[in-house]
Amino acid sequence: MSSAPTADAGPDQAVASGAVVALDGSVSADPTGLALSFKWTQTLGPAVSLSSATAIKPGFTAPAVLSGQQPAALTFSLVVSNANGASAPSTVNVTVSPARPVNPAPVANAGADQAVASGATVTLDGSGSVDPNGGPVTFAWSQTAGAPVTLSGADTARPTFPSPVVAAGSPAATLTFSVLVANAHGSAIANVTITVNPQGANFPAPPGTPPPADPNQVIQPLGGNGSHRFELGSQQGLYLQDPTPGEPSVRGFVVVTLGSPASGSGFLPPADTVVTMNGVPLLRDPALNGSFFRLDPAGPQPRIGTGGQMVLVATGTDPQSGKQIQRSLVLPCPNDITVSSTPGIGSSLAGATSVTITSPSDITFNLGVGIAAGNFPQATLFGYQRAAVNIVASGSPHNIAPGPLSITVPVTPTAGDAYLLDLRWPGTFILDGQTGGFCGLAKRWTYAK
Repeated sequence: MSSAPTADAGPDQAVASGAVVALDGSVSADPTGLALSFKWTQTLGPAVSLSSATAIKPGFTAPAVLSGQQPAALTFSLVVSNANGASAPSTVNVTVSPARPVNPAPVANAGADQAVASGATVTLDGSGSVDPNGGPVTFAWSQTAGAPVTLSGADTARPTFPSPVVAAGSPAATLTFSVLVANAHGSAIANVTITVNPQGANFPAPPGTPPPADPNQVIQPLGGNGSHRFELGSQQGLYLQDPTPGEPSVRGFVVVTLGSPASGSGFLPPADTVVTMNGVPLLRDPALNGSFFRLDPAGPQPRIGTGGQMVLVATGTDPQSGKQIQRSLVLPCPNDITVSSTPGIGSSLAGATSVTITSPSDITFNLGVGIAAGNFPQATLFGYQRAAVNIVASGSPHNIAPGPLSITVPVTPTAGDAYLLDLRWPGTFILDGQTGGFCGLAKRWTYAK
């Protein structure tokens, strides 16, 4: 008695996107030993082209399935025949997995171009470089143009170097640097330009600095109905300082009010008011009636180079018109100076009755604007607790006389474990409408007790 053969299309398979796949009907059998013929047919999934629909082991190329797509399911049917008839069909499933994500090269970022003082210590900043997949990256900095300098930490994100000395009256020096950022899958290059200004030169505004607001404008470009005026100022001034851990790099408050230009009265700014300092959002301080904004010591700190600009921008929604209103104020910051101290900075004040600080620079401030009266350059010797970053007692502030810096500050007993000398001077007051402000500079250093 004759019988039909049995088809076997082989086990199910899981393959990669674009892989070469071989179907296998070799386990199909004919109990009578007669020769078999094969017939393969695709019954499901994206159409593919079989190398031979009548072969025992035909092949095909799996369809491309992109990363992020669902796997593709393909089904094939096999019927085998001999002289006695055809078998029942046997099926096999082939699952095509999506392609693996491409591991990209990193994105290199050498930081913003800088304008720096002659002889200043400069920090390059590649910390904005990233691996798109969050993996580690390596850094390799090199100088590509300009007077040669020595980089410290050329294999780190933030190398430093001393800028060359550029004599007064000479053209500014231009230095360029390149950073090669690499990960396991590739590399990328970014460049940055450092302009070294000659001694005594003023620094240009950083790129993108908006112009000062019109002091006579009442209705803002983005809205307002004329009965309210959006005001932005710094009241007693903002002071740049070298931050101690746990302290902000800028001290002072930014004040925002929404009031009547006719009466000069000020009211709370809108609830959605946002204030930025060189692009860094400030904290609103409810303890000071909600009109005051300050820098978060635990958050990002604004980048302000010596002799640069302080750019304040306030935005909010006018509660009367529902339109967005905006105010900007650009405050020039004074240049840094070199100070000498007797006894020397960092030394012990044990047995000393006073500290004398001197500099050939004149840091006095022209108090020609009445609203700024009282903001004299001052030096104060505080008692200080280093670990707590806390001033525990202080002597009175000492106003600094006009001319080159020279002042003697008495040493008074303190419960602190050190002394901190605070030298600060305001910059030029900028009057903007009925308010305004200034950006000052504070130099601080400690002495042992």
